[in-house]
Amino acid sequence: MKKIFILLRIEADEQKSVTLIMLLSFFLGIFNGTFYIGSHSQFLDTFGKDEIANAYVISGVVGIVMTFIYSFFQARISFSALSKWNLIVITIIAFGLRLSYDYLDPKSVDFAYFVLYGPLNIIAVVAFWGMVNRIYSLRQGKRLFGIIDAGIIFGIILSSISIPLVPIIFGYTIDLRDLIYVSAASTFLAFFFQWAIARKYLKTEKVESAPKEEKVKEKSSISLFKLFVGKYTRAMAFFVGISVVVAFFAQFSFMAVAEERYPDAYELANFLGVFTTALMIVTFIVKTFVYNRLIDSFGLRTSLILLPLIMLLLTIGAVLIGAFSELTIIEGQGFLTFFLIISLSKLLAQSLKEGIEMPSFKLLYHSVKSHIRHDVQAKIDGTVNEIFALISGGLLALLGMFSFVGIEHYSYVLFAILVLWVFAAIRLYKEYKNSLKSSLDSARVDKANLVGFDLTTSLNAGLQGGTDDTVINSLGLSRRLDVLNYSESLAIAYQNKSKKVRNYVEQEICDRLDVAALKLISTKNSNSKELTALHDQVKLEIKKSLPVVHDLSVSPDVSKRRKAAIVLRNASHDESSTILYRLIRDLNEETKSEAVVTAALNVHVELAISIVEMLSDSRFGNVAFAALKRMGDSVLDVLEVSFYKTGVDQLTQMKLIELIGCCETKKADKVLYKKISYPHRLIVFAAIEQLEMRNSAVDGDSEYMLLNVLNELIGSIALIISVRNFIDENIEHSKLLASALDRELSNNFARLFSVLKLLYDAKSVSYVEENLKDGSPESIGFAMELMELFISENLKPKLFPLFEDISHSNKIKKLADYFPIEHVNEENFLRVILSHDITEISSWSKCVAMHTQTDAIEDGLIAHFKSNVFGRSPILYETAGYLLSKNNAEALTSVASRLSHEKNTAISKLNELVSKENKHLLFEKMKSITNHPSFSQMIMSDKLLMAELMNLVSFAPQSESTADLELLFVAEGQVFLAKSSGEIAFKKGSLVYLEQHGTTEGKLKASRDSVVYGLGKGSFSSLANRPGFIEQWLLLDWNGSGEIKVA
Repeated sequence: MKKIFILLRIEADEQKSVTLIMLLSFFLGIFNGTFYIGSHSQFLDTFGKDEIANAYVISGVVGIVMTFIYSFFQARISFSALSKWNLIVITIIAFGLRLSYDYLDPKSVDFAYFVLYGPLNIIAVVAFWGMVNRIYSLRQGKRLFGIIDAGIIFGIILSSISIPLVPIIFGYTIDLRDLIYVSAASTFLAFFFQWAIARKYLKTEKVESAPKEEKVKEKSSISLFKLFVGKYTRAMAFFVGISVVVAFFAQFSFMAVAEERYPDAYELANFLGVFTTALMIVTFIVKTFVYNRLIDSFGLRTSLILLPLIMLLLTIGAVLIGAFSELTIIEGQGFLTFFLIISLSKLLAQSLKEGIEMPSFKLLYHSVKSHIRHDVQAKIDGTVNEIFALISGGLLALLGMFSFVGIEHYSYVLFAILVLWVFAAIRLYKEYKNSLKSSLDSARVDKANLVGFDLTTSLNAGLQGGTDDTVINSLGLSRRLDVLNYSESLAIAYQNKSKKVRNYVEQEICDRLDVAALKLISTKNSNSKELTALHDQVKLEIKKSLPVVHDLSVSPDVSKRRKAAIVLRNASHDESSTILYRLIRDLNEETKSEAVVTAALNVHVELAISIVEMLSDSRFGNVAFAALKRMGDSVLDVLEVSFYKTGVDQLTQMKLIELIGCCETKKADKVLYKKISYPHRLIVFAAIEQLEMRNSAVDGDSEYMLLNVLNELIGSIALIISVRNFIDENIEHSKLLASALDRELSNNFARLFSVLKLLYDAKSVSYVEENLKDGSPESIGFAMELMELFISENLKPKLFPLFEDISHSNKIKKLADYFPIEHVNEENFLRVILSHDITEISSWSKCVAMHTQTDAIEDGLIAHFKSNVFGRSPILYETAGYLLSKNNAEALTSVASRLSHEKNTAISKLNELVSKENKHLLFEKMKSITNHPSFSQMIMSDKLLMAELMNLVSFAPQSESTADLELLFVAEGQVFLAKSSGEIAFKKGSLVYLEQHGTTEGKLKASRDSVVYGLGKGSFSSLANRPGFIEQWLLLDWNGSGEIKVA
């Protein structure tokens, strides 16, 4: 059974629910099959074909009434209760019908039996799919809905084929009226599965009040009049309406000729059983194997027009035979041929409608405006459907009133209707294309979701409330991370009513001579005597210090040099330039930082080169970046020259690109486009990210470079898809490796869309991206249709396979025509991963892949492990060294003499710990970071830096001092920090900045089986120099470290 679930791609937590729902759908299928055959056989035996049209009219009215009642209760009771009562009511009606034969006129009951088939089936199916849609998300539905739908199909097949087979096998001929018992029993059994599903998987819904429902309806509904006024919705309504008329005419013609061919009720029932079985098999084949290939190969236009054209051709055949053959002779060649064509028409009409037309229509609804989409779908599938059902019944009844109208004449009328249907299909596709263009033109990206991380806003969030110590600690964090906006933070904190906080703010203003903070505070506290006195004090101190600022700047006293850097903010540009040049090279960190702030506030462009040099220094990286950003366009040339300076590291280059992106001048666009041809891919992607944010125009040369980047990206994605497609669930760390590769795919797709937004209209690409992220087959199909409108023809064959709703293996086959994708299997998957550059497959993915080797490393792979030992990435050479020392020590020994002393020492330590706990490994540290809900979102380089700074805390024998630590990361269990004021507990997932908790000296205790990592002094500065880390850490911090839940 487990293998079947794996084959059907059913997850472990879905297996019970899918099994129950499949059984429920199977019994609903039995109800459908037995009720259909029994009701139609009995009706035709009693009334013949003459009363079919009248029965259709009454059935349509009953259907409208029953769906109205269903909707009435759906708005007033929980869906869980409604779904159960729905089946109980159907069961009672079915049993009531059978018992009515004993007390009422059998003819009247036969008529009611026929009339109730459609309405009862509709409300059973509507409730069933309503339940399924509430249990599973769209992404789950993409995998499961086809499987669940198969339950209904196989139920119909089994019940239909049983009717002709039971007499043959068992010699027992069932009374057709007794089929109602089977129908009722099947819904009764279905009720028990419904009850179990509702109890376990359906949450009780709280029904909203009627006034609120009405209000929502006003905002998201469309009137029937407006439905027919809108060109696109009118085209959809008429297409569906004509489809209903065609279905009724096909059904009527089929039942009429079937009644002629099989006048005996039991023969007719046997024929309908075999026919329905064939119909369901064809429907299943079309849904499963034909629809996706048809859409992929020929598109939506063919899918829409295929059924009308097939029906038109078959009807032409029926018309010709009807005109030139004698149909009154039942055993004659003419009637038999006519009968076969009508039967084939019925079979194809229903199977293609369910297998192609209905899935295609789900795609059409996606181009309707989102706020009315569901209401349009409900009205077309419900109201419009029932209106045209009544029209169909009325038209059939009208034709039946004329005595000269024979069975062949219905085909003549159907021919005219089908011609209209063909034109309706053509018109619908035209309006669909217009609707797509309109959707692209009116698409608006939700700006709220695009607002980037703002450091100042996030830091100021900690000043809004909390204890006095919390606010003061938050101010200290703001001063350290966002000193250029520290004045604003002081002004916000001063609004706190606490005297302790206000005193602290006043001390900071005096210490920093912060006139800007005083101005901000004064706007809300204009009549404060304390502020006036403080303002006079600061002004007086500045006035006294300015004449002696040179002496202060050369004083051996650090505090005086720092004061000089602050006072210079009030001096002229020329007066301060020379002194700042000296102070910005001061050995004292605080003096240097204050000098950088002054240079930024007074826009000392001549000092920009010196400030750029500080970007890579973890102590000054934040303040240097903020200073250069404040200077803006004036330092653009300096930033460009510094980017190409010899010896500049990649982190600095990335920051320089971000700073260039912050410049407002158009010249920055040209500078960034030059970076697209840079040899390192991370630099290229950083430049593209900034260009996307600036919404820059593309010229001919830039377009060519972007297309090259796009081709490289598609090739990288194809490689990862190929590896991802292979991963065997039985190998060690398979889920971790799959997760790492999925993360890389996600990153590459984000980069791909960034490139597309530069090459094409960004708004259109964003709209496509939103639909693709939705994940449902309809959304993906709609996105593909949108891309058809603007993606260039030569790019489509390479780009479209990435997004198509097909398996990884099929994507690889399509992409193999354009990219050299190596076939990945069990023998070579590790070699493929290790042999590619880390710009294509990250060092983390390589590390996880290497850890899949639990035994001796194969000879063909040893060379790849050795090469990683010589690599520069710490996690790669540590992992390769560790696994070689563990499994192939001789191979490691053979290269030891060629390794640096530093690497030899590091690997020797690993060798000593091979047989012990391995939580000290970078691999284990990265697992903890990657599984963390916040830090997993950081870029790979930031995660690796964090892992490299982490050291395992031993807690031997009982506690560990925090004297040498700055940060604590609780990977497992719980840790307790003992300080003079008490003990603080930190749960799994906490990253604790000890200084923020008012202690740099304390004792740590841990619960049993805890895994805690300490980060030494200076580590916070190193991590704070990475914006991605600060963003995720602040989210973690303000959300409360004690409440973190880790996967």
